[in-house]
Amino acid sequence: MKLDLEPPVTYQGGKGRLADAIVANMELGPSAYFYDLCCGSGAIAIAAVNDGLPPERVEMWDSGPWGLVWQVIGDGTFDMATFTDYCRSVPSDPKQIKAFMEKLYLEPAGEHAPYRYLLLQGAAFGGKSISLEKGRWASGAFRDYWLPTATSSRRSPVNPMMPMPNTILARVERLVKGMQGVHGVCGDAAAVKVRAGSVAYIDPPYTGTTGYNADIDAVAVARGIAAAGATCWVSEGRALTDDAACLTTGRAKGGVTGKRKRAANEEWLSRFDR
Repeated sequence: MKLDLEPPVTYQGGKGRLADAIVANMELGPSAYFYDLCCGSGAIAIAAVNDGLPPERVEMWDSGPWGLVWQVIGDGTFDMATFTDYCRSVPSDPKQIKAFMEKLYLEPAGEHAPYRYLLLQGAAFGGKSISLEKGRWASGAFRDYWLPTATSSRRSPVNPMMPMPNTILARVERLVKGMQGVHGVCGDAAAVKVRAGSVAYIDPPYTGTTGYNADIDAVAVARGIAAAGATCWVSEGRALTDDAACLTTGRAKGGVTGKRKRAANEEWLSRFDR
């Protein structure tokens, strides 16, 4: 039975719209062992599990707070009661959410870092990555509740969180059940040691954009994975191999103004193997 799991929050660079196409290109069978490197919000690993890959055959690596999230979801220690309390503490008035997040952002991450992070990232302006440095949050900026004006092309409001807390809570509850068993690692994806015959996927930051993971030489890592007898696929804003496939198309609308009609970045999927 195909599952309906989805990433918990909006995340810049997340592959939610392209995840099914990427997984289809990789042709993962139910017996594959899969590494999702620089996994972020987990769109690719989630799509693979939705498609029938057992969570126990998935490793998810991320050097930032996402690594902590997938670690506790995977090993079964994510406490839904604690996360529910955090979600319910968010003001019901959307005009008050930005101030709430700014206060939460200034508090130490502490032992509840995975729960706090999911809310902070959900409220991050533009879905930009919030990082964790020496126990403190970094690089955070948050949204106001936005209402259209008489001259706005977009006619509907924009919430200060994407999605809002109740939806995040429902998504996470499904993930806690459906993704339990994945091996989540908070660490540098360049350190991965792959199994021969396995499949890996790397989603590094787009060239020339603000990074949302530690710097990684994706081509070097992919070649190392191929040399170990595995297949590695790399997402980038340009082709890295002669047979790379471009997966993006224009969008009907986008952005706060509703005027964006083309993909912000091209998405190329390149394969490395022996």
